[in-house]
Amino acid sequence: MDVVRTRDGGTKIEAVAYDDQADRFNTALRTGSAYVFSNVGFMDTEAAVEVEFNLPADLYCSIGRRTVLDAAANIIIPDLPPRFNEFHAVYRQCDRTLADVIGVVVYVRREYVIPYLKSFP
Repeated sequence: MDVVRTRDGGTKIEAVAYDDQADRFNTALRTGSAYVFSNVGFMDTEAAVEVEFNLPADLYCSIGRRTVLDAAANIIIPDLPPRFNEFHAVYRQCDRTLADVIGVVVYVRREYVIPYLKSFP
């Protein structure tokens, strides 16, 4: 699932859901629709251990068991462009700090499976 956050020049962040969460959101999301995600996390792509990423970004948005999805019925676009925080600023906030993130579902597709080839001790 690709989530696009727009600002000067545009910024793109990948939102990642896997295993049960991928199945859960796969049937709920529709291309071009707006959603409000609550209880998401921001993770460093270099520190990701669950899946191998090939993302041109430093951070990704992690969707987990506690993530809540609500369809946004009406989107209010302000006359003046709002000031968006940089993702690095959001990532550095204290744990359990609330932050609003605006995104648009660009497309929904099934992701290919990458086999885990590392051995466990």
